[in-house]
Amino acid sequence: MDKWTTVEDPDWYPVELESGFQFECLKVRCTKEFAACINDPVCTALIIEYNESCYTELMALCTGNECPAEALPLWDCYHSKCLTSWKDDKTHVVRYESVISASERDKIRILARKIDSQTSPSYRIFGGQDREDVRGHNCTYLNSDFVKEMPDVFTRLRSLAEKADKSSGWGLTSRYPFYMRVVEFLDYRIGVKKNETKAQDKIDKMVPVGSIAERRKKRKEMLKRREEDTESYFSNGTLGLGWHLDSYSLVTVVAMLSSPYEYEGGLLQTEKNCNVQSHSMDLGDVHVYRSLQQHRVLPITKGVRQVLVLEFWKYDTREVRGRLSPSEIDTREKARVQDDL
Repeated sequence: MDKWTTVEDPDWYPVELESGFQFECLKVRCTKEFAACINDPVCTALIIEYNESCYTELMALCTGNECPAEALPLWDCYHSKCLTSWKDDKTHVVRYESVISASERDKIRILARKIDSQTSPSYRIFGGQDREDVRGHNCTYLNSDFVKEMPDVFTRLRSLAEKADKSSGWGLTSRYPFYMRVVEFLDYRIGVKKNETKAQDKIDKMVPVGSIAERRKKRKEMLKRREEDTESYFSNGTLGLGWHLDSYSLVTVVAMLSSPYEYEGGLLQTEKNCNVQSHSMDLGDVHVYRSLQQHRVLPITKGVRQVLVLEFWKYDTREVRGRLSPSEIDTREKARVQDDL
């Protein structure tokens, strides 16, 4: 049995959960397609930009387009042999409206500021790390502090993760142990570039005036425009958060802490076979998706976008800070055994 052999699984469950790096699988299992691809410039572009999910030209315009014929053989082989049942028809993202109240959002921010005063937030960039104009986000790990300080909210979000998994037929919570991996407070800001983490100090709030009906209409228009104007966010070739997977996790939960009036850009997108779906979020909404679903966040062009992210995985860990990988768990367990001897 080679490294890439996986048990047949009817559910969408990528082999990366165990392997950690899918590109090696592609070379081993798709040798013929890989060799043919190298001799084709269009297909080679797909290999060069592999970390971005689709090659650059398509990624910049990807609003439902398909990969070119030259790249399809390799693309299909990868998704059929390196990702289990990739071509499914299951839901990308499940949305729940008005889950987090105003007081809960305030409490989350207070907790994040408290932790930031003790340990500085991490600045992270995913996707296209070699580009100087790639934006990222600031990350504060709330983890066990969040569970302790806000147990009701944690339980509510965990329940929604399990509910979405069952209603969408992903089948992850029933097939694997389901533990909290990480709780993150993410802060996206315009103008934050690689090696430049100075944050803007003032949020430009775009609060409309008029009646409640007018405000609701304006809000819907803003959300719709955010979905339709995808291409404009890429006019300067930048990324908010490039295509990536939440490797090793099972289910990811995202709670929106900012109003649509507080920022522009920042649209969540998911991708399958180079077809992109956009997912707008309103204040207090929650999105749930499979952690190994390709996803990205478009650039922030104005204001500040803040979200709470929870990831669940199959390992029972009690990490206070940071983000563990399976290899780190093994190392910690071995050290713990040595201490007990």
